[in-house]
Amino acid sequence: MLTKKLAAVLTFIERYIQDHGIAPTLDDIAASIGGTSAGNAHRAITQLVERGYVRRISGQHRGIEVIKGLKSTISAGGHFCPHCGKNLSVSIDMRAA
Repeated sequence: MLTKKLAAVLTFIERYIQDHGIAPTLDDIAASIGGTSAGNAHRAITQLVERGYVRRISGQHRGIEVIKGLKSTISAGGHFCPHCGKNLSVSIDMRAA
């Protein structure tokens, strides 16, 4: 389960990659969560890595890859609430099937 902040960061990364074809910088991520420091963005990425949602690509600028994103999850009869951070239904990750 992701916190509201981590869900927002993951959603931002997914959208940024979809729109730009590359991962965002730490400054881009920081700006997306209210202009906090790049250090806060780094901590959020570290937590997403630890939870298995993204991975870092070593030695590569903008080296973030989404492994298990919110958009890759299909909800059965409900959805993920990014505001409260709760799954409002049973979700199936199609990559695991």
